[in-house]
Amino acid sequence: MPATLAAHDVSPPSAQPVSAVADLALIVEDDDSVGPLLALLLGKLVHRTHWARSSAEGLRWFEAHRDEVQLAVMDCGLPDGHGGTLAHRLRTLRPGLPLLVTSGRAQPDLVRLLAADGPVDFLPKPFGLGELTRRVRTVLATVDRG
Repeated sequence: MPATLAAHDVSPPSAQPVSAVADLALIVEDDDSVGPLLALLLGKLVHRTHWARSSAEGLRWFEAHRDEVQLAVMDCGLPDGHGGTLAHRLRTLRPGLPLLVTSGRAQPDLVRLLAADGPVDFLPKPFGLGELTRRVRTVLATVDRG
């Protein structure tokens, strides 16, 4: 990946997605080969993404943008903590925040626990655009648009 994709705010190649389902998504993924790719794929569904490489970085950014973020996508295995712990912290700041949890291993207990506090889905790695699209649309469809 080019160095420019390592920037935190990652824009999709086109000006705006064709049928965006959200305006802003936070991505927390420590793998430099997965983070930019996830931002690029997710950029087809949301207008803007922000990619953080650690739990601490994601939390700091979220604290400043909590009212704007409509979806958080996070890996379970982060260098400075578990994605589940981060998910709980984000939902303390923003109850009911829609979450998409990713991992190479099944996480049924975590998903069940997070589901008690708001919309959540699990995206097993590896995944493609089709599966990502289905999971994002599913988790966002459960949000009360009231």
